[in-house]
Amino acid sequence: MPISIFKRRSPCVGICQYDPEAELCVGCFRNFAEISDWGDLPPEEQQRIMQEELPQRAKRYSQTFETRYR
Repeated sequence: MPISIFKRRSPCVGICQYDPEAELCVGCFRNFAEISDWGDLPPEEQQRIMQEELPQRAKRYSQTFETRYR
């Protein structure tokens, strides 16, 4: 069965703004390597990043953002 590129998921939300201090995109919370390599990552690794890494980064980033801009 052929694999459709449309079945691959991406955490991109269309808010592509890279924070150089945090070294993350503030829209999807991926780092530069993850963004550039996303299409080449196995689906299992993409899923792991989306379920385990990104939620933790989002939480840390929001706490850092609040501290930085109070």
